[in-house]
Amino acid sequence: MKKLALAVLVVSTMSCGEDNVGNNTNNRANNGSDLGNNSNNGNNANNSNNANNANNSNNANNMSDMGNNNVFNPDMTQQEFCDGEGPPVIFDSTNTGVCTGDIAAVTFRYALCSCESIDMSNEISTDSFDSRMGPYMPPGQSGGSVGTNAIYNHTNKATIGGSLIVGGMGLSDLSNEYDIAADLRVADSFESTNVLNVGNDAYYGGDVNVSSYNVVGTHYQTAGRDYNIGNNSNVGMVSRVPVTVPPPCDCAEADLLDIANYVTPYASRNDNDAIQLDPAALTNVGERTTLDLTCGRFYLNEITGNSEIVITAQDRTALFIGGNIDVSGKFTIQLEPGAELDIFVAGTFNSSNEVDFGSADNPANVRMYIGGEGESRWNNKFSIGGNIYAPKTDLTTTNDTEIFGSLFVNSLRATNKLTIHYDTAILQAGEMCPDPQIPNGNLDMGMGMDGGMSDMGDTPETCNDCRDCNNQACNDGVCGMCQTTADCCSPLFCVQGQCVAVIN
Repeated sequence: MKKLALAVLVVSTMSCGEDNVGNNTNNRANNGSDLGNNSNNGNNANNSNNANNANNSNNANNMSDMGNNNVFNPDMTQQEFCDGEGPPVIFDSTNTGVCTGDIAAVTFRYALCSCESIDMSNEISTDSFDSRMGPYMPPGQSGGSVGTNAIYNHTNKATIGGSLIVGGMGLSDLSNEYDIAADLRVADSFESTNVLNVGNDAYYGGDVNVSSYNVVGTHYQTAGRDYNIGNNSNVGMVSRVPVTVPPPCDCAEADLLDIANYVTPYASRNDNDAIQLDPAALTNVGERTTLDLTCGRFYLNEITGNSEIVITAQDRTALFIGGNIDVSGKFTIQLEPGAELDIFVAGTFNSSNEVDFGSADNPANVRMYIGGEGESRWNNKFSIGGNIYAPKTDLTTTNDTEIFGSLFVNSLRATNKLTIHYDTAILQAGEMCPDPQIPNGNLDMGMGMDGGMSDMGDTPETCNDCRDCNNQACNDGVCGMCQTTADCCSPLFCVQGQCVAVIN
């Protein structure tokens, strides 16, 4: 059995803003060989007494070091990296640093987001929980929004705990019952031959034809467009005003994360030597292999093979993968209690076998960013406990899929049941990010520096949009309190000056 030590990193952006008539919402609102484990060398990742071992370091949890000058030093040592706490700061090829927690907070706002299309023929169900309060407990909480920039087709039942936002060609052929707990926002037309229940407001830029229609709040629709609903309908109010629905998912070329730009520097700037990790250690794996990752930033050429691979993150870990993950044996990525893992993959991710990824109890602590373009099929059991960003991946699932966390893809085709339990703690992933002190590198201020409104001192002095304010309002170039939901990054709602994931 093989054993290795690794770390993973994350980066991405988000879109913000709502349609121009959402201003009332805020008022509602082990066999085989070993790698790196049996060596007598003092650098052994599991047995080393070296101070680089995050589990043995007396300083690993010292928050006083979070603001030191080395935090934003692209050449920081492993010891300096492990003396910190919370999401790591990573650097691109220009030595521009960004905290991965800030990236995650603005990237994973939706339970499911798609750049081009969502096409499902079985049930979908979303809800939410906050892993900081404990593991998921059925039936979950409200929250867990779904968004697509283009096409949404679904011919089965849906229970969506948050909002459904379609920024493209509209919804049609919804022939089964739909329950949407928050808003329904459709840029074009909407048609359903069954029951549609909307728990808050509904917005349409085009025609509306619904057999049975129930809206707790207000029905907003562009004047002059058809409005046909069945007799068995109940709508709070109707407002005929211009409606526009911006694309909900951040898929514009300028908004996509340049993953290769973050992977490339870590081919040479990594902590592999500390654990004697060969970058080719998980290439063409032919026997069951385990890799135990302590604290650090690590690099692999690729992860490929036909035998079982188990990766365990034990602490603050960041893993950069220069190529693809392409495995046909069982693939497991797991975390020990208190660990945090960011995985940054320049290529694609494909598996023809069972995958067990992350932590269902703490999905906000696990983030995978996939930069490669192409198709990916989940033909076997996929157990997901984390957040996956793959904006250039066309994903097909052919088995029942349950996700604790979130999924961001180019397109999704699901032939079996899809269930997503969105962890709202991801929106606060930046709370533990260090203050921006920049002695040797640059700091990317494109993300807000705080997970919420409690400490606006960590946010940039100026902003271009809500993403610069960590999903909060950008008012006249300054981060501040929201006045309406339109000030927030979608699908968040403005409640008492703060942009939040759910409304009660």
